[in-house]
Amino acid sequence: MAAAGAGCIMTGAYTDPLPRAAAAVRDPNAAGMTAGEQMSSGDGTRLEVENLVKTYEIGGRRTVEALRGISFTVRDGEFLTLLGPSGCGKSTALRCIAGLESPTSGRITVDGSTDLVNERIYVPAHKRKMGMVFQSYAVWPHMTVRDNVAYPLTGGRRRRISGRERREVEEKVAEVLRVVGLEGFQPRGVNALSGGQQQRVAVGRAIVRDTNLLLLDEPLSNLDAQLRRQMRVEFRRISRAFGLTTVYVTHDQAEALSMSDRIAVMNAGRIEQLASPEEIYERPASRFVGRFLGNLNTLEGEVVEAGDDLSAVRLTAPGLEGTTLRGVSTTGALAVGSEVVVGLRPHLIEVVQDAAARGGAASDMNVLNGKVIDVQYLGVFRELLVEVGAQAQVRATVPSHTPVALGDTVSVQTPHARTLLLR
Repeated sequence: MAAAGAGCIMTGAYTDPLPRAAAAVRDPNAAGMTAGEQMSSGDGTRLEVENLVKTYEIGGRRTVEALRGISFTVRDGEFLTLLGPSGCGKSTALRCIAGLESPTSGRITVDGSTDLVNERIYVPAHKRKMGMVFQSYAVWPHMTVRDNVAYPLTGGRRRRISGRERREVEEKVAEVLRVVGLEGFQPRGVNALSGGQQQRVAVGRAIVRDTNLLLLDEPLSNLDAQLRRQMRVEFRRISRAFGLTTVYVTHDQAEALSMSDRIAVMNAGRIEQLASPEEIYERPASRFVGRFLGNLNTLEGEVVEAGDDLSAVRLTAPGLEGTTLRGVSTTGALAVGSEVVVGLRPHLIEVVQDAAARGGAASDMNVLNGKVIDVQYLGVFRELLVEVGAQAQVRATVPSHTPVALGDTVSVQTPHARTLLLR
C-alpha cells in the first residue's frame, strides 16, 4: 500500500498522477454476475453494505461477533456517521469497507454496480480507491507538507516523474492545501505544525487523489476540545468543497450530531437506528439510542393506558409508586401492562419553586416533586440534580441565573409531548 500510516490514500501502483476516473474492479456486464450484482447506479447510492458479518476466533474455542449482519447505504455526497460506544463494531465496519479487514460474510458495493466484497469477490484495499484518515493521523515526520500530501500521486518518486506530471502534481497539491486551509505551507516540515495543522495534512493526503469515498476513523480524538470544535466545521466544509461521500466513525455525540446528514447508532455489532440527527435525538428507536445520544433521565414504569398519541405510565421506582406520567412512544405501539422506560431530556425540564403559589402546573405537563441535592455551575447554565424518590434522581439544566440553591424543594415539569416512552 502506498502509505502505511493513517491519513493515507489506498491506491495501487503509481501510474498517472492525476487519474481522470476510477478503473472498474470488475465489468458489471461480465458473464456470471447475478441480477443483484448488476444494480443500477442511477439511484444516487455511492456505497451499499449488505448483511455484513465479522467474527473472530478467540483461542480457537470462542467466537466473538464484531458485526452481526449490518446493512446500510450511503448516498452520493452524503456525510454518514457510525456512532457507538467502544466495542460496538463501528471501526470494524469501516475497516471492512476500506479492505483492511476481511468480513466473514456479506456484500459491499460501490456506485451501484461494482462489488468490492461478495461470496466470490474480494478487492484488496489498495485497489478500492478510497481515502482514509485514522485516529493517529501519522504524517511522515521526515517529509515536508508538500511531500506528505503529494505521496499518493507520486509514490515518493519526486525526482523520476516528468516535468508535465510534476506541474500537475504541484497544482493538485496547491489546490488541496488551499481547501484544507494550509495554502503556502508546502515547504514546511510537519514537525513544525500544530496538531490541528497535522490533521489537515492527513486529510489533504487522503483526498488529493480522486476518491470514491473518504473514510474517517475517530480523527479528532487526539485534539483538544476547542480544536475539535474547529475541525468539525472544517471537515464539513472540506467535504462540501470536494463533493465527498464520507463515512465517519466516532463515539462522540456532539461530533455525530453537528456533522452528519445521517447517523447509524451501533450497539453490540448491530445498527439500532439509522436516521437524521434530529430524528434520532427526538425520536429514539430504542432505550439504548435514547440513553446513548444525549443526556436522558430514565424512570421505570408500567403502561396503564395506551393511546395513539399519548400513553400513560405508572412509575414503579421506590418513592414514586402510583405516580402517573404521560408521554409519546417512539419505539412502536404500546400494550397495557408492558414495561417501559420514561425518558426526560434535562434541557426540556422546567424547574419550578413553590408551584402551588404560582397556580400549579398546566394540564399538559408531567410533574415530579423533589429536593435539589446537587448544583453545578457550567457557565451559561446550571445542572441540577433533583431527588424525586427514594432511589430516583432527575438531572435538569436551567439558565445560570435561575434562583435555585442546594436543598430547595422544587417541582420538575416536562410537557407530555416531549416525554419519551421507550420499550
